Amino acid sequence: MASIALDPQYDGIRRIGGMLAGRLKELPQEVSQLRRRLLIEMLVLALASWSRRNPVDDHAGRALFLDNLVDASVGFLTAPVSSATLLTLKATQ
Repeated sequence: MASIALDPQYDGIRRIGGMLAGRLKELPQEVSQLRRRLLIEMLVLALASWSRRNPVDDHAGRALFLDNLVDASVGFLTAPVSSATLLTLKATQ
């Protein structure tokens, strides 16, 4: 799945990836790319898990879940990079 998350051959993925990358310019490129990949994986897992546990007709529950998922995703993508991550990144370059 991680290969699909940033695969440029998929038009929608490429467009969304470009939009997100443009909004995450303050992050190191490696961190931005990893967060975008992780986000795709977490979203797919969260959506699948919610769908398995909840009835199809739970519209209010689904709306709350999706709104909260968007909030959490924004927080995940825009969280400050810790000094530990920056040190690890520097050591890998």
